[in-house]
Amino acid sequence: MARILIVEDDRSLADTLATLLRSSRQDAHTIHDGRAALTEAARMAPDVVISDISLPSIDGAAVGHALRIRYATGCGWSRSRWPMTNRAGRGCSEPGSMPS
Repeated sequence: MARILIVEDDRSLADTLATLLRSSRQDAHTIHDGRAALTEAARMAPDVVISDISLPSIDGAAVGHALRIRYATGCGWSRSRWPMTNRAGRGCSEPGSMPS
């Protein structure tokens, strides 16, 4: 079973997709804005993220960029508590903050 995070501000669409995925025995979670998506991804450590591009607070492209940086720098979401350090011992930013 995959942990799937659906980031979509159209609640009806997000709920429909989540229902479809759950009927296939997937662990689907919905969130409705970009900044909250980063926090939720830190909490749940998803296997897959499905994101809309036009989102409130942070757009979907920025969410994808932040997720890629998080994983590429070794600050992955391993279900541990924050603050985290990466493999090089440098601190990682709090969930919901944008990388610099």
